Amino acid sequence: MRANLIVTVGVVLATLPGLTAPAFAGDLPLSASATSPVVYRYPAAPRTAYVDTYFGTNVADPYHYLENPTDPRTKRWVAAEASLARRYLDS
Repeated sequence: MRANLIVTVGVVLATLPGLTAPAFAGDLPLSASATSPVVYRYPAAPRTAYVDTYFGTNVADPYHYLENPTDPRTKRWVAAEASLARRYLDS
């Protein structure tokens, strides 16, 4: 039995034939069938031009609004992520 090695985000995962590797954000999940992989499209989070200033240094924080759970943009993004997760968990 030959094991495959998968490198993702600097982490090496060993997999055995016929098994799936865990999916990380941004990775395409692997299916048991190499001929028809399942593809999940992660929802894009809109970027903003928000900038914080720390001790006189400007730091871009394009996803600042995601820190606010009541922001409508956050709610839309969380709903899209939840929908993706539900499809994955139900498959």
